[in-house]
Amino acid sequence: MKYLLVFLSLILFFGIVLELYRFLFLEKLPLTYLWTFSSIFIYWLTYKGMYQFKLSNDQYEIREITQRDKKKPIDSVNAISSHFKKLMFLIEEKKIHHNPNLSRDSVAQQLGISNGYLSQIIKENSSGNFSDFINYYRIRDVQIMMKDTRFNNYSLLSMGLECGFNSKTSFYTNFKKETGLTPKEYKNK
Repeated sequence: MKYLLVFLSLILFFGIVLELYRFLFLEKLPLTYLWTFSSIFIYWLTYKGMYQFKLSNDQYEIREITQRDKKKPIDSVNAISSHFKKLMFLIEEKKIHHNPNLSRDSVAQQLGISNGYLSQIIKENSSGNFSDFINYYRIRDVQIMMKDTRFNNYSLLSMGLECGFNSKTSFYTNFKKETGLTPKEYKNK
C-alpha cells in the first residue's frame, strides 16, 4: 500500500509541476510523460490485482477440494501422551496447521495445557520444536497436493499459502529446509 501511495503521489506531483510550468511560462508542453507514467501505473496495478485475485481464488478452490476429502480418524498414533494424541487429532482432522496465525499459545490453550508442557510433548514425540513440527505437516500437505492431479492448475505458492504458510519466503525456505529441494524442483522430480 505504501508503494501505491508513493507512486500516486509522484504522478500527482509531476502533473502539478508540469501544469505550473505550463501556466507560468505560457509554454505548451506535451503531457506525454504524465500519461506514460499513469499508464505504467495502471498496468502495474491491474497486474498486481489480477495476481492477488488468482492467488486468493486458487486458495479458495484448494480449500474446497481438501474439505471434500475428509480423512478417516487416526487409530494408531505412536504416542505416549493423550495430549499428543489430541494434538495429532487437531492436526489430522481439524487441520489447525493450515492457520497461518497458529501459535504455540493457541494450541496449548486448545489442549488445555501450558506452553512449556506442549513443547515438552512435541520434543518427546518428534525431532524438533513446535514450529518445525507444524511446518512438517504443512509441507507434507503441500507434497500431497503436488502429487494429486486435481491440483495441477494451481500455483505452488497458492498451495503453500493454503497449507498455512503466511508468505512466499517462509514457504520456500521451510520447504527447502525440510526436503532439500525447492517446491518447483520437488514437483518436477
